[in-house]
Amino acid sequence: MTSRQSAISAVRFGYGLRPGEDAPGGPEGVMQQLRSAKDEALMFPPEGTGELRQRAIATFMKRRDMRKDLEGEDLRAALKTVRQENERRFRSDAIARTAQSVASPNGLQERLAFFWTDHFSVSFRKNEDMRQFTPLFEVEAIRPNLAADFSTLLKAATLHPAMIFYLDQWLSVGPHSARAGKRGLNENHGRELLELHTLGAGSGYTQTDVRQASLLMTGLTIDRPGAETIFDGKRAEPGTFSVLGKVYGQDRSDIADINRFLDDLSVRPETARYISRKLATYFFSEDPSPELVSAMEQTWRRTGGNLSAVYETMLADPAAFTMQPRNIKLPFDYVVSCLRALNVDGETIVSDEKLGGTVNYLLKTLGQPVWDPPSPEGFESNRASWVNGNQLAGRIVVSRNLINKFRKDQEPVDFANRALGPLLSENTGTLVKRAPNRTAAMTLVLASPEFNLR
Repeated sequence: MTSRQSAISAVRFGYGLRPGEDAPGGPEGVMQQLRSAKDEALMFPPEGTGELRQRAIATFMKRRDMRKDLEGEDLRAALKTVRQENERRFRSDAIARTAQSVASPNGLQERLAFFWTDHFSVSFRKNEDMRQFTPLFEVEAIRPNLAADFSTLLKAATLHPAMIFYLDQWLSVGPHSARAGKRGLNENHGRELLELHTLGAGSGYTQTDVRQASLLMTGLTIDRPGAETIFDGKRAEPGTFSVLGKVYGQDRSDIADINRFLDDLSVRPETARYISRKLATYFFSEDPSPELVSAMEQTWRRTGGNLSAVYETMLADPAAFTMQPRNIKLPFDYVVSCLRALNVDGETIVSDEKLGGTVNYLLKTLGQPVWDPPSPEGFESNRASWVNGNQLAGRIVVSRNLINKFRKDQEPVDFANRALGPLLSENTGTLVKRAPNRTAAMTLVLASPEFNLR
């Protein structure tokens, strides 16, 4: 019998209940998921991280050689073949990414991976290379650093080739640098770094700070044959730069001052406040208690942004395992929790390309395709964006499709109890018993208000 605390834990800090999988009922059990995940083999990318990185390098070299050796229709046809293969492999990566969250018993790890990948949003649509770099971004920059100091995570995300591509940093050239010419300063990365990734909008930084940060970050570009971020001093704006009252740029020969700048941003009180509130909102409610946010912020500042300590403070809040779920599940949360409730294993999604493709198509129809946020701000997370007639009708269609494709043979009352445990309401239980058939009854469970909240 699943306790109420464990059911709330599975929903708030994971992707819901799965038959046969124990859900932790307290802070230590949830944090253990984060520690256990270090030994978990990821399901994506299916070919392996090193192999995907080598494929990114090989793809660039192949396109480069084609442009040297071919022209006209022959060139277009050859590039189309490469593009189609990249798209096919990317679809497999995206399917395996969804399967990872379905299969993993480490719910907190999966929820945090989604949170931080969305916080540092990049999209595969930016250019052709991003079909390789977007999956690499999550497995190289985000997941290894979920429990690290924020400065480590910030540097890994900010300096990863995916972010350099996505925010056009590789196009930014110092106006007075040795490479100044057709390309000039691009402020996208500097602006989003301050507004979205660290301090938060309205926190007191100015447009001058944005420009100075952008000038400081010139020199960052991508070595495509090596598929890595490098510092090119010839692209770097010479001189010193003042950002938020601190001076950087005394030595423009390497990346050291940029790292120092990122370290400073990571421990600023504005960053602690902004991200503590964002985490509390993500896991608790759109209006988290000031006491919770303050406690998390104080831990951040006391530990220099140690994320494990911040999570522990969050989990120690009295409401963590008692407050009724309040946040609406985003489409990804919803589809993954449906599959877990149906006891679908991740390998089924990966091994059957048609089934996996269906799952990711359903995510797209609900408005949250894998690795494809609408902007650098990531996906909307508020109730108003996802509680509307079209979305709720779409979820009914999606749940029915998943039931028919995977597990329509289950006894509905048992399914309701396994999917929701003590969170199952009397009203939903009555509707399930009165439903005309199994599919309708199971659909009522997955479409119920309590299943759609986390």
